[in-house]
Amino acid sequence: MKINKDILKVCSKNLLIDFSEQEQAFLESELEEVIKNFELLKDINLEGVEPTNYSIEFSNQLREDDDQNSYEDEEYIKTRKNFKEGLIKV
Repeated sequence: MKINKDILKVCSKNLLIDFSEQEQAFLESELEEVIKNFELLKDINLEGVEPTNYSIEFSNQLREDDDQNSYEDEEYIKTRKNFKEGLIKV
């Protein structure tokens, strides 16, 4: 695929961005390079290669639960006005 000014004009219109001539020239050359690199990837033989989900080792980093009351039930009930049958009315 060849990047040209027409493609960049359509992109700039869709993105609601105005490019100067200098920016268009820069983008044109940069996008050409990106497309050239992707075309190189098409030539790589991946037959027999298993896909990976993560390229690095991944493990769960959560802490262990520490089950404890953060307040004393009786003390908490005494200080709350809207406490009824073990529930707090909000």
